[in-house]
Amino acid sequence: MSRKNPLESGQGSAPKNPRNFKSLVRRAGFPPLAFEGKATTYDERTREVLDQDTKDLDARTNPTVIDLRSLPSDANDTKILEWTAKWLKVGLSDLKAEGATDRSKELYKKLNQSLLMAADYMRGTLQLGRQLDHMFPDGAYPILRTSNDLTTLLRKTIHFEQDKTGLSSHALYCGFVSVAIAAFDGIEHDVENLIGEARYLENEFTRTADDHEPLFAVYDVGGGNERKFSNMYGGVSVRGTFEVRGKSLSSFFTKWLSRPETSSETALKDGIGLRLTVRKEDMLDATSSLVTFLQEKFGAYDFRFENDNLFDQKAEGDVDGEDQEFERLQKSLIGHIDFSDSQFSRNQPSASSSGRFQAFKIVGTLEVPPGGREGNAPESRRFEVQIVLPYNKNERKGLSHSVYDVVRKVSVMTRLFGACEESIYQEYVQEAARQSGMDVATIQDALVNGKNGRLIAH
Repeated sequence: MSRKNPLESGQGSAPKNPRNFKSLVRRAGFPPLAFEGKATTYDERTREVLDQDTKDLDARTNPTVIDLRSLPSDANDTKILEWTAKWLKVGLSDLKAEGATDRSKELYKKLNQSLLMAADYMRGTLQLGRQLDHMFPDGAYPILRTSNDLTTLLRKTIHFEQDKTGLSSHALYCGFVSVAIAAFDGIEHDVENLIGEARYLENEFTRTADDHEPLFAVYDVGGGNERKFSNMYGGVSVRGTFEVRGKSLSSFFTKWLSRPETSSETALKDGIGLRLTVRKEDMLDATSSLVTFLQEKFGAYDFRFENDNLFDQKAEGDVDGEDQEFERLQKSLIGHIDFSDSQFSRNQPSASSSGRFQAFKIVGTLEVPPGGREGNAPESRRFEVQIVLPYNKNERKGLSHSVYDVVRKVSVMTRLFGACEESIYQEYVQEAARQSGMDVATIQDALVNGKNGRLIAH
């Protein structure tokens, strides 16, 4: 089953206010699984999603359980438990054991933990606190002790109040369960270990001691999570900012839920992320310092370097021409450090003609204590460094790192609820304005009206 726009799904015309929103914003080119149409038709589509083979499922083209807006209205408890076991990849017998065995007890512990994580994410990141308070007065979130508790919770996703304005309790339960599924996936893959390692790495980047020279000499904290530095490892005189990404569960949830093809498993494969901002003329010195530090302090290896639309390359159609900036950087790095030509990859020249992200990427493997807990024997972890320029093309168009968070949050709301209410969207924009220092009007224009706008307002 492919992802389709509701207007193309044969389920009738979409209402003027989808999902009963008076005024809304949604992600362009990101249609959710359609909600409109007859209940029986929607039940049929939902069953197709739930019954599909999950092995090697391509979530970019096929809706998953997270995309559902309801369970089939006529599903019995036995079938609901079977679907739950299938999509959570747990034993059906463990669900039915209701804590009577050690495995079942651990499973229900994780289920309840995922519900609390979902509530925290919806309240803190998506700013749905008022709606959650209406769903769960006094913070009384569901506690699952039996399989009946589980099916009772899931059945609250079935009813849709056609005449209600705003997010109905049914829609909120759908979103709550979807986020909880993502949280459970993260718990199962122990993504908190990755978060601990990212925090450990950030500390080692800036820690000063007699026997430890830091990677960055930090002198100030910039907007958001960015930190400013005045020089780098080895006495390299370079100024810029850096940010270690993926240091919180909320950032992982946003990544998973805003991009259907991602999961905790793919997040673990991506590993630890670092974003480094320096001037173009400092790129070689910064790269050499960074690579040397990672090699000496973390035993880093298996490096690969990629020009992602940042450096000029040979002119299009010039078969005999040589790469320009990237070629020079490559030769300089090979001269400084023992790398081979095969470790460098070039992509097509597009930096001057598109609004795509621009970066010089370094990926590889380093050795870090599991979970960032000192004393543990180091284990291998993948990493990716994005080196970008101050005020790169994304920044000039208003799509700075903090502003792009608005796009991701609206993407999450679009996936969970079909769209984002205008009032909640405005809260996201105000937060981005505070973090980026940009004015609200500029952000609005870039996101909705700009040439590279990613959002659609109704």
